[in-house]
Parts: sequence; structure tokens; C-alpha cells
Amino acid sequence: MIGLVIIVILLTLGMLFMAKFALHDVKEKKVSLKREGLPDSTLGALLKTSIVESGCVQDSAGGGYPQLGEDLLEDCAKNLDTVPDGHSKYRCHGQHSCVFLREQIQQLLESTLTIWGVHYDLRVQLLSSPQPVSLFDPPLRSGNGCRGEKDSSSAFPITTDAGVVESVLAVCD
Repeated sequence: MIGLVIIVILLTLGMLFMAKFALHDVKEKKVSLKREGLPDSTLGALLKTSIVESGCVQDSAGGGYPQLGEDLLEDCAKNLDTVPDGHSKYRCHGQHSCVFLREQIQQLLESTLTIWGVHYDLRVQLLSSPQPVSLFDPPLRSGNGCRGEKDSSSAFPITTDAGVVESVLAVCD
């Protein structure tokens, strides 16, 4: 009878140790997966964000709220040569679409990634020949940006009348 109790106690202790180490490994894997998926999900969400303010109007007739990626980024690429005071289809708070887009994206990244303690580098380029042209000069980054090990999003291309605009977000600790 005592031998049976000892066997049950040993089996219980063995299962507790096994569960502890198994859960410990899962917790470490979740942290790395979180940072690996962060650039793609963050950039995807940014580009699909709509501006639902009365201060962002279209010069020509049209309805709906402009999206950062589909509408404002395309307008910025088309009118890049007129920054900061020239013509742009969208005038958000009286600003050129490129100026407003930069401020809006930086504010969104600061209110999420920076608060979470994650550094970032955002590169947005108009892929034209002979050389790509940066839409944000200087590029958007937190502090000194990412140095060393970082996770980058895949390239998010948007086809515009001016060419293909490619966005890539890199994050690091």
C-alpha cells in the first residue's frame, strides 16, 4: 500500500515538472512570434487606416474617407514634386498629402510601437527609373532607428499612376 502511494506521488511530481518545462518553452516561443509578425500586421493596418475627420477633404467631388495607403499614399506619389505647398488631390488640415501622411503615420507608430518599447524604421519609396525616390525624407524612425537584429515586413507594393510605391517596416527592441 505504501509503495503504491509513493509511485503515485512520484508520477505526480514528474508530471508537474514536465508541465512546467513544456509551458516555459511555449511562453518563449510566443514572444519571438509576436515580434516576427508585428511588422507585417502593423504596416498592413496602417495602410488600410481611413482618415475619418472633416479636416481631410478631396479637391474634386468624391465620397468616402481617404485611406492612408490607397488614397493618400497614391496622391503623395503623384504629387511628390509639389511638396510641401503645391497641389495635391487631398488637402488634410490644409496640408499637402505627403506632409499630412508623414505626420499621421508617425503619430500612429508613436502611439503604438513606441509605447510598447519597440523601435522602428519605415521606408516608403516610389520605384521609378533610374533610382527609387523616398517619399519620406528623412525616413520615419523611432530614436536612432533599428541597429543590429531586426524583423522586417514583406514589401507592401501599391500600384499608382506615378509608379509602384513600396513600403517596408522594420522593428527591433
